[in-house]
Parts: sequence; C-alpha cells; structure tokens
Amino acid sequence: MKHIAFIFIVVLAVASMAVAETPSQKKFDKAINNYIIALKSKNPGVQSSAAFQIAKMKSQFPQVDLSRVEKSLAQVAKRNENKVIRLQAELTLTYVKDADLVYRVRVNDTENPVYFYNDLNQTIFAVMLEK
Repeated sequence: MKHIAFIFIVVLAVASMAVAETPSQKKFDKAINNYIIALKSKNPGVQSSAAFQIAKMKSQFPQVDLSRVEKSLAQVAKRNENKVIRLQAELTLTYVKDADLVYRVRVNDTENPVYFYNDLNQTIFAVMLEK
C-alpha cells in the first residue's frame, strides 16, 4: 500500500512539473505573430489587449525574444489616434526593450492592465531620477 501511495505522489509531482513547463518556441512564435496582427487592427480594444499581452508574456518569460514586436509597438506608439493606446504601446515597448525593467516591474494583476502600466510608469520615472 505504501508503494502505491509513493508511486501516486511521484506521478503527481512529475505531472505538476510538466504543467509548469515553459511553452515551446513554436507557441511563442504563434502568439507573437498574433500580437503583431492584433496591433495592426483598427479596434483600440484589440490593440490595447495585444500590448498588455506582450507585457504579460515578457513578465512571465523574460528570456523570450520579443524583438519582432518592437516595430509594431513603435508604429502604434507613434501613429495611433488614441492617446491611451499610444501610451500603452510606448510603455510596453520600453518594457520589452529594457531587461532591467522586467525584473523591477511584474504583471501581478493579469486582468487589469491599469495597475501594471501605473507601476511601470512610476518605475521609469524613479529610474530617471536615480541617474
């Protein structure tokens, strides 16, 4: 009986580690492609969500190369008619490009981007004041 319980615990532990693994590069590539498409959308909600999803990805997986989204984020930050979307895109672009910020600011509330962007903005200004 003890062997069965031990085997069950080992199987459960291995299964939980498998669930916690980092997604494959193929999944990252697909997500990045979809975010680039979403940033080109005419729908501000879709653009805002894409920018936040990119930030969440960088927060959860700092090692992922997101350089492919930088051009799209920069275009949205410069050309979008919605000021809020421009600001979100610029803050996300700064977050993606600055490895130090990824470790200073994390996406804790995955449902509400306001908290993340507020923390990010405050951290950027604090870093500027340190220099």
